[in-house]
Amino acid sequence: MYKHNLKIILLVIGLIFSIFIFAGVVSAATLNATEAESAASGVKNYTESTTDVPGYVVVSNKNSTAPSFLKTITIWTNQLNNGITTPVTISSVNNPTGPSGSATGTLSKSEYLTVATNVKNFINSNGRAPNYASSSLGNIRYESLIYAYSKILDFYKTNGRLPNTVSVVNVVGISGGLVIQPPDSTPPTVNANPVGGTYTTTKVVTLTATDNRDPNPAIYYTLDGTTPTTSSTRYTNPININIPGTTILKFMARDASGNQAAVQTTNYILTLVTNINTGRTYTTIQSAINDSLTLSGHTIQLKSATYTENIVINKPIILASISGGNVIIQPANSNPIIIINSNGSGTTIQGLTIRGATNSYGIYIDHTNNCNIIENTITNNDNGVYGTYSNNTTLTNNEVTNNNINGIYLEYSNDNSLSENTLAYNGEIGLYPYHCDYNNIYN
Repeated sequence: MYKHNLKIILLVIGLIFSIFIFAGVVSAATLNATEAESAASGVKNYTESTTDVPGYVVVSNKNSTAPSFLKTITIWTNQLNNGITTPVTISSVNNPTGPSGSATGTLSKSEYLTVATNVKNFINSNGRAPNYASSSLGNIRYESLIYAYSKILDFYKTNGRLPNTVSVVNVVGISGGLVIQPPDSTPPTVNANPVGGTYTTTKVVTLTATDNRDPNPAIYYTLDGTTPTTSSTRYTNPININIPGTTILKFMARDASGNQAAVQTTNYILTLVTNINTGRTYTTIQSAINDSLTLSGHTIQLKSATYTENIVINKPIILASISGGNVIIQPANSNPIIIINSNGSGTTIQGLTIRGATNSYGIYIDHTNNCNIIENTITNNDNGVYGTYSNNTTLTNNEVTNNNINGIYLEYSNDNSLSENTLAYNGEIGLYPYHCDYNNIYN
């Protein structure tokens, strides 16, 4: 009898010792964001299939009772809102004394963050989970709190941000438990095609992400050199790289488990400007003009793109679009988009769209001779073409429309030929020759 009782006593002591060891392990364990989000998704799905919340949840071999899990997910909700990713310790939390409350409805983000803080503070002060939490909807029952904050973290897991609202459903009851496989910790891989480099044509870039579990990882990118986050533009369609010069594409991917790939940077350099006499290519029109190898009479050819720069032509050249191209030149500052000065006499500008010079000129011809403005669209400037002391200029087959003040303004300029031009919807005057002699204007 004595031996039998001794065995029972030793068994009880061993059991108590094991419980203390287990409790110590639990209290020291932490859940990182990925683990907390995976556990929350499991609790959400469990509740929706059983109408109860689980009595415990195990993730990565770390056990949380329902009360301790409530504390963990309310802390994680506020941490994610503040951009904090410090792992949260699994605390020992007692059960509520008597769950009550039946509130349902929708909580705004600001209110569910406040409720999360209140729940955490209550647990810290009392060592147990609350029976309910007060809100504008009324008293939200203990089990309903577990379900609501599990939904919040599940949303974050999928979307990379907290939801704007959460719906509160009255959940009554706890049953069973939940064991979740260790969450995926492998980040996705993401690639760009074509790869970065120097190109003489515009490019359409496709981003592709693959993951060991998530069939469709989210991809985020920027084109302004900033580091992408989950708040950046989400990739849904191929990216057009069509700006001459250097475009810095940065991108990364995030899978449904919250694993985020490293940010990659790819530079695309478009040299869309060509001196067809020398074969040299350039990223800007001005650099082509300024090149010492660009000589009088050379042709600077532009491929289809939108060029943002202000251009000064100081040597006689041909500045023209590639055949059938769609070339748009818009200003980088408040100066005229194109200035032809006296050293640029004899220049031809052909086949371009020149637009957007607010408080300035589309083309400014200054003290020049024998220039040719042919087959251009000159629009949405204050003045479309402005010529001063410029003679023997030919303007043919241009569409000069929707300029704020004048379409074509010429002053002290003689022997010019204007034919086959369309001047329409200009703010004040279509064609204004001021102190000009011997000009031919027809059709």
